[in-house]
Amino acid sequence: ALKEIYNTQRADRAPSLEPMLQALARLELSIDPNRVVIVAGTNGKGSVSAILEALCTHAGERVGLYTSPHLVDTAERVRVSGKEISHTDFCKTYEAVLQRTQGIVLSHFEVLTLMAAWYFFSGNGFTKVDRAIFEVGLGGTWDATNAIPHSNVIVTSIGLDHTNLLGNTFTSVAENKFGVVTGPMNVVCAPLPHEAELVAARTEKKFGGTWVHVPEVKNVEVEHLASGEPVFHLQTKWGSAASPLPGLRGAQNTLTAFTAFETLGFEPAKHLSGLAAVSWPGRMQRIELNPPVHCRVYVSGDHNPQGMASLVELLKYYPRRKLHLVVGIGHDKDQTGVLAPLFNLPNTRVYLTETPFRGRKIADYDARWSEQAAFVSAVPKDALLKACSRAAADDMVVVTGSLYLVGHVLGMANAKR
Repeated sequence: ALKEIYNTQRADRAPSLEPMLQALARLELSIDPNRVVIVAGTNGKGSVSAILEALCTHAGERVGLYTSPHLVDTAERVRVSGKEISHTDFCKTYEAVLQRTQGIVLSHFEVLTLMAAWYFFSGNGFTKVDRAIFEVGLGGTWDATNAIPHSNVIVTSIGLDHTNLLGNTFTSVAENKFGVVTGPMNVVCAPLPHEAELVAARTEKKFGGTWVHVPEVKNVEVEHLASGEPVFHLQTKWGSAASPLPGLRGAQNTLTAFTAFETLGFEPAKHLSGLAAVSWPGRMQRIELNPPVHCRVYVSGDHNPQGMASLVELLKYYPRRKLHLVVGIGHDKDQTGVLAPLFNLPNTRVYLTETPFRGRKIADYDARWSEQAAFVSAVPKDALLKACSRAAADDMVVVTGSLYLVGHVLGMANAKR
């Protein structure tokens, strides 16, 4: 199934939702837009989606969650109330969608989105969900998820990423992200750059609906365990909550999810403990290597300038003597915007490598970065082991720059998830 999805399905065409709409009509699904949430944004949309999933599940709902990309297993993209679709059900779902969409040219992402919709809503061999959350893959206007009937939208932080497709201004990016608002809807917005706020205001004026703007989180309470691991707490109007994801960005994403949860008709104060069930790996996640190493090792899939800025902010909560960064970035990413903040960190060594999918080749890094790097290798495992071998017991190793690189490291034979 995966071979067909990724290798056979291709759609070299102008952006359009028409193939998705045709395919959805063929599937004949009964979808209540009021029970569907679309989550768009540049950074944080996966985290917000996962937190909202946990809250709605805690409230007693059966919740479908569709996210991308996956880290290790494609089945990660489709889950219900925290449980990934089984490989057997994945194949059954693929066959059902394939049979009903013959003759429609679809991309792999469109196929996966249709599979999630079938799994959540068909009731054909599967129990229907009470609510479904779809994370936008890229942009918004032409993203496959935008074809799913919906009346609830969350827009997380907006930054400059995928500029070759979305434009190189906050305005152009925001216009694409807010393209998921196609009528009067319930819209929750995280704090946005000024230009994006203007786009939000124009969209609200055009379509109406109920709009809620989440306040900016200015600080987060931190305590350190005996192991040195930080634990974060967020003060909200509903009470104190243990933030399931680290740093200010984790707190902001938690508050955004709570706000959306309230707009769906729930009382967040009754479900603060639901945060304990949040599962969102690959974001400042500590991993164990086998054989063991004597230093702490983390993976964090930050992959654009905005993500790197939040990673730099986050790292201040993690005590260490020296920092060793294993970094591989996408071939279309802003080298300076991603790498400069990392090379400027004090007491830090950078180990450049290649991410295994859509990655920048070693030869394509600017000389100033490869010359400053402590080690350069096209093989991620070699770069990681070199960093660990040079790190002292009180040092810290972080793999970052790409979710694909993080997934590769998690999937390596010597890394336990």
